Formats: sequence, C-alpha cells, structure tokens
Amino acid sequence: GRVVGHQGAAQVGVADHLTVGDRAVLAAKTGATGHVPADTRMLGYPARPEGHQKRVWVVQDQLPEMRKDLKRIKAALG
Repeated sequence: GRVVGHQGAAQVGVADHLTVGDRAVLAAKTGATGHVPADTRMLGYPARPEGHQKRVWVVQDQLPEMRKDLKRIKAALG
C-alpha cells in the first residue's frame, strides 16, 4: 500500500507495513497497529475510531465508582 493525503499530529506511531488511507487523521499520541481506513479520525493506543475511543475514555473514568457499586450489590445479595 501507499501512504497518501493523511494527517498525523505530534508523537504518532504507525507500525511497519501498514497503510494509512487517504484523508485519514491520526490524533496526537496515537499508535496505529493496524491499517487505517480512508476518511477516518483515529485516537489512542491502540488506534481506534474517534467516537469509539471517546466512549472508552468516558467509561474508564467511571470504572472506580462502578467497581464500588458492584461490591455493594454483591454484598447486598449475599
């Protein structure tokens, strides 16, 4: 494949022998470990589509409270 017409911000990493599609955008500190489709915005490591990665980050921030809730539920159930 070839790399044409894409954008990558600072500290972007792309593994060897991957194709970054036309008009793809890799945000800062993104690590692409697989081929990047054309017309996508990728974030994070491993690189994921922007919307998916943002949802992951929101849920990650909620994990400590979710863990406490789960402990309370398990204790209440016996």
